[in-house]
Amino acid sequence: MKVDAQADLSAPSADREQLPRVRALSRVARLFRLLCVQIGVFLVIICLLDSFAAIALQVTRAFAPVTSDDFSAGRRFADGYHGAVWTADYYDELGRMRMDWHPYTYWLVAPLSGRYLNIGTNGLRATLRDESRKANCRRRARIFMLGGSTIFGEGVRDGYTIPSQLQKILDESGYCAEVTNFGQEGYVSSQELLFLQEQLRNGNVPDLVIFYDGINDSESALLQGEAGVTYDEFARKKEFDLQNSFEAERRWRIYEIAFVTFAMHSSLGECAKAILDALSPANFRFLKGELVKKGLSPDSATKDLKRLGYDVVRIYLGNHAMAEALAQKFGYQELFYWQPTLFQKNHRTPYEVAAERADDMFRPVIEVVYPQMSRIAAQNGVNDLSEIFRDVSQPTFIDHAHVDEDANTIIAKRLSHDVLKWLEHRAANPKEPPQAG
Repeated sequence: MKVDAQADLSAPSADREQLPRVRALSRVARLFRLLCVQIGVFLVIICLLDSFAAIALQVTRAFAPVTSDDFSAGRRFADGYHGAVWTADYYDELGRMRMDWHPYTYWLVAPLSGRYLNIGTNGLRATLRDESRKANCRRRARIFMLGGSTIFGEGVRDGYTIPSQLQKILDESGYCAEVTNFGQEGYVSSQELLFLQEQLRNGNVPDLVIFYDGINDSESALLQGEAGVTYDEFARKKEFDLQNSFEAERRWRIYEIAFVTFAMHSSLGECAKAILDALSPANFRFLKGELVKKGLSPDSATKDLKRLGYDVVRIYLGNHAMAEALAQKFGYQELFYWQPTLFQKNHRTPYEVAAERADDMFRPVIEVVYPQMSRIAAQNGVNDLSEIFRDVSQPTFIDHAHVDEDANTIIAKRLSHDVLKWLEHRAANPKEPPQAG
């Protein structure tokens, strides 16, 4: 001990001065190693919990009863399909469908080749037509159909979309016409108008344009709390903030958004959303795999719904007026239709009752917007089809918005009455701009 003490005392003064610093660095190193071990253990526990959550989700989904609230699994058993065997493969194809970014309108459906669902490289779904008639066409009528997923044809095969069914009727009537399906998943009328403007700008000018709207304009307003915006507008704002976070004090937002997104889509996050949905079914529900809040706040629901309803109709009619101005400028005609929903159907099948219950969150805004539009539709040049299935007793809807193939045929026949009148006038007056309506 004396030797050690003497050795220590005999050490150079500079070394003795460094000892406290060395000991402090050693303590920091030990604390850092301990922190790393704790973080590692924490991550291992989180990974194990996430793995258990993934297994629990798979088991729960495997044994859970199939309902219309399940976006992909439940609808394939809709009674409007009458037990058809093709629905399983069709919904598998629908599940593979993705969106590509598109300027101004935000997205277009990505190309897809399937047995029942085919989208071209231009983002447009295939419309089946009698190609043999092209050779005898001297004055082909080009008809564009714009709308959301109901015109796109969600839930039906290529040959049974409204555009394909209208094309079939026109082919059988002997008219030379080409119907193009410009319907896009989730589009509101403002996006359709922008999509049409792009076609006109590029020289793709039709002879007749058909707009088919109502549901998306209403529901996007409910979900966003504001009329005239697209679905999931909040996500677009997040994306903009992410790409424009160049200031040093805002760069943390990139990591925050990444972490929250990862957490919400992990198995633990999915379990948390499922638990929240189960504990509070009156306030939350799953919409295409995402947990969304139902409706507006109770304190302002009545006032806000009235305002939203008025704004939805006002903005739609504003788009209607701009579309008419474009038609006059570019020399084509237009037809406007307000689409039906399950909430207007009086005689619902047991499946439709379940579908109505699953999508009941949209009822309040539909019940405000649709009566307003019905009162003023005719005087504003809008054909109101909202009650076309009011007294129909057979299966019609596969959810609150989309109808089965037989119902699409009924809608196409109704549209064909106006289109055939326009074609007759066009044939009788080849030099006169025909009037649609």
